[in-house]
Amino acid sequence: ARVSGALKRAGDYRGGLEFDKRALELRKLLLVAEPGNRAFRRAVAASYTTLGGSLFQVGDWAGVLATRRSALKLHEELAADPQADGDDYRSLNLAETRMASIYSRNGDQAAAARMYERSLQTARKGLEKFPRHVQLRLGLAAGLSGLARVQLAEKNYSGAVANYTTAHELYQEIAAEDPQDTRSRSMLATSHYRRGRAYTILGDAGRAAKELQIALKMREQLAEADPVNAGAQGEVAEAQAALGDAAARLNQRGAALEWYRRAHAILQKLQQELQD
Repeated sequence: ARVSGALKRAGDYRGGLEFDKRALELRKLLLVAEPGNRAFRRAVAASYTTLGGSLFQVGDWAGVLATRRSALKLHEELAADPQADGDDYRSLNLAETRMASIYSRNGDQAAAARMYERSLQTARKGLEKFPRHVQLRLGLAAGLSGLARVQLAEKNYSGAVANYTTAHELYQEIAAEDPQDTRSRSMLATSHYRRGRAYTILGDAGRAAKELQIALKMREQLAEADPVNAGAQGEVAEAQAALGDAAARLNQRGAALEWYRRAHAILQKLQQELQD
């Protein structure tokens, strides 16, 4: 796994893919030898997930779908076991949201919506047994956000707003519990961003701008705290571009152009740094 990750970071996605395939085959052999070993079953499921990520990077969508199905089957078995813990429910929840994502990417929004609903059921079932499991709560919020994105694309605006709102409340609760946790603050910022984009699509550009301003401020703080994080810088540009869209909807052309210029400047700088 370390070799695969190093190859991918160096841009050798094909090389990383071959190591992922090898790791999967070795883990499957171990599981065949000890089919009742839950640790081996988790390892094989993790290998399918990693391989799916590598296939995604090279654009093999059929391969992504197949590997995610295999991972999902294993996680279903692990979560159905009486020994299942909160992490097993979270892993199944993640496998279901990944399946929903590839269905959505492939244009099957109905299948994506059904899979997001399944992910919500899994998270809620897990939370009944492990109510303070933070990752399960995040999984529930992510499932609600994913379902909202599908509903927005399908023009189910009331459903999308309701699910974005519920997800946002969860992100707020989790972030408030540990204000120093960068990851939860990042997720909350993204929740503000998603709500802003949704309001822009709905034509409520004024409310969109308010949400996006909050998202931008939070993302700027996160980027300032981690100046070498290119992803954080990119998210600042993303929020600025979205503010440009909201300003354009309000016929504030000068403001829109300024937001676009700011976003473009950040992206240009990031591109230059990647080339250096």
